Amino acid sequence: MAASLVVALAVMAPGAIVQAHGRPPSFQSIRVDPTDDQHLVAQATWGLATSRDGGASWQWTCAAAYDVDPRMEDPRVRFDAAGTLLLATFNGLHASDDGCEFREGGPTEPAFAGWPLAVDLAPDGSLYVTTTVSFAPDELWRRDADGTWAVIASVGTEQDLIDTLLVAPSEGSRVYLGGGSVRLEDRSRRLAVEVSDDGGRTFRRTPIERLGEEYSVHLLAADPADPDTVWGVVRHFDGEDLPERVIRSTDGGASFSQRLALAQVRSILVRGDEVWVGGALGGLHRSRDRGETFELLSEARVRCLSEVGERVMICGDPTGEETVPPFALAAWDEGAGLEPVLALSEVVQMRACPRCSHVGITCPAWLPDIVLDLELDPEEAGFEGMLPDPDAGTGGPRDAGLPFECGGPPPPASDGCGCAGSGGRNATSPAGAGLVLLSLGWVQRRRRKKTSAAPSRSALA
Repeated sequence: MAASLVVALAVMAPGAIVQAHGRPPSFQSIRVDPTDDQHLVAQATWGLATSRDGGASWQWTCAAAYDVDPRMEDPRVRFDAAGTLLLATFNGLHASDDGCEFREGGPTEPAFAGWPLAVDLAPDGSLYVTTTVSFAPDELWRRDADGTWAVIASVGTEQDLIDTLLVAPSEGSRVYLGGGSVRLEDRSRRLAVEVSDDGGRTFRRTPIERLGEEYSVHLLAADPADPDTVWGVVRHFDGEDLPERVIRSTDGGASFSQRLALAQVRSILVRGDEVWVGGALGGLHRSRDRGETFELLSEARVRCLSEVGERVMICGDPTGEETVPPFALAAWDEGAGLEPVLALSEVVQMRACPRCSHVGITCPAWLPDIVLDLELDPEEAGFEGMLPDPDAGTGGPRDAGLPFECGGPPPPASDGCGCAGSGGRNATSPAGAGLVLLSLGWVQRRRRKKTSAAPSRSALA
């Protein structure tokens, strides 16, 4: 059995609910451009949200612009040292310099043999990527500063899945890999953390005791100042509302101990002596003694934690709960507590891109879905048509087609109603552009199609 059978499980958000019109919208992670601290990118259930002013305003990008089906996949998102946005997807490693055009592989095209699952940046600017390979051990790739890619190690066996990767920010030679194995008839799943002290060339394995239906160790945070301290969570199938073990190593991955238990742990943030842990079913916890003890700060449902400037930013539940106001993004204030700073209805505008860029061609066709899912004001978002039925399955992927002005076929001739002319209102407005693209029915794929369908969670049971 190949490790690639569990790719979908590793990349999808734990506990995500797939609905006819996609998942309930929310931010899943936030990254800060190392070359511009005002440039933020959030990976979201519909694609990306981008801010160029430190989070004061946001624009949306559809996942189809970089060949992702948002109902099934949450790509791992990172910036490299030059500020290039990177997304590890089922269709390869995608990169963008401007958020409008997406290419595969970065400066050079690596011949990945499998799916890239995780990506992280080393202190020297080199890039590490893990790929899962069918019927073979997973591979660890490295891109040096000159753009050269190379496989530097094969890790585990063909039954293992390495789905998380961390490079110690204070010591680039320390590389941590987390994962698990598929279940075989002659043995149960095994859990382990792989640790390298030589930049990923060789690894030592630390087995993690498996309890109940646990299936994988997801490493979520490396201490910025101490390469020997790393944090993770042990995922399980026992039930979405049952606690997961939050584990810590302070001896370079040689041993791990449980520090907290929380349902659906999505994010861990380490800043100085503070350790923040958030759960998607409710629970924002903080330790001020490097993880020895924790206090509950809020019952908010936490989907991500990130340090933005001097603030801790929290991705939350836009629907809210009885005791917590709804928010897409909040900041923690020591005096006031959790302060909502963004609602999804404020992410109104599509990413401003040239008309014939990947985003400019693809995303107008998704405007009705974005208006519906984010509960936007249609007029403010530039939408003039009828919204899709929430239960009609319009959250699925589609081909927008190539518009005439970008090299596509000419629009159909007007029948005298004045509604098909290329210079008409509908051909230039965002909503009209989406309707024209959908009516063309003409498909031109700019990238290869997926070679394998993502497996279901039930394949692992």
